Amino acid sequence: MRLETVPADVEAGGRCMLRLSMPTSAFDFKHGAVAVIHGGDGAVVGEVALSSDLDSGELRGEIEITAPSAVGEYRFTAALEGDDAVATETAVLHVSPQATRVCFWSVPDVAAAGQRLTFFVGAKSSGACSLAGRPYWVVSDDGARLADGVLEQSIWPRSDALYFARITVAVPERAVSFACRIELPAQDMDMPLAAGEARMSVKVAPSPDSSAIIEVRDDQDRPVDGMSVLMHPYRARTDALGTAQLRVIAGNYWLHISGANYLPYREEIAVDGDMVLRRTVFAEPELDDYEVS
Repeated sequence: MRLETVPADVEAGGRCMLRLSMPTSAFDFKHGAVAVIHGGDGAVVGEVALSSDLDSGELRGEIEITAPSAVGEYRFTAALEGDDAVATETAVLHVSPQATRVCFWSVPDVAAAGQRLTFFVGAKSSGACSLAGRPYWVVSDDGARLADGVLEQSIWPRSDALYFARITVAVPERAVSFACRIELPAQDMDMPLAAGEARMSVKVAPSPDSSAIIEVRDDQDRPVDGMSVLMHPYRARTDALGTAQLRVIAGNYWLHISGANYLPYREEIAVDGDMVLRRTVFAEPELDDYEVS
């Protein structure tokens, strides 16, 4: 008789199978082909009904169990009573902490030197258990702690158990890039949780010294809302008045304006101080406007 845990290594609170198999001729059954599974403390975990497997020529059966919530090694024993003896077999299950996956979002393409950088961090356990109030900290590459806090009590809207926090850190005055690690320490809450981390990096540009106001109109001189305005690496979106305001450093840029239902616009411009530009965008032609030959 062979008893095995499938898989043999599982995270706390995870699901696994206790699988039992034996040759059909190995044992004369007294009470039918039903094995009783006991845990290490002697308590009955369940019963496995064995049935013939035509492909292997064996008797096989299995039950699904939930792994314990404590980390450690657990033994299970199967007992099958026959006419003259009781057959037993032991299997071991290794339980480890649930993994913690960390991510971040809303990080800009470029951060301004000497300014505050704000973004979101999210964390989820592999078992989707609650991470509300779990502590985190933000650490620079040289080990300095830049910020710390705890995850929100609620999950990110429309997510599956993704707990989050809004983080603000200071970008160094003189740098061409900025990087940090968001770390969540291992913790034994309702379920044991392994440590998790993610590394974030962003390019750093000198602090903006100029204001560029871009006014976007259609061919009827009406303001166009929701247009994307890009002066790489700076970007903004027009408001209800058709206006987008960007803080940039003086220099030459390609101005890109784009949005749904409008033809994209591109122009090379020079910025040498505060400026206001008004540009016209044209609607995409309707299908009927094209001639079909």
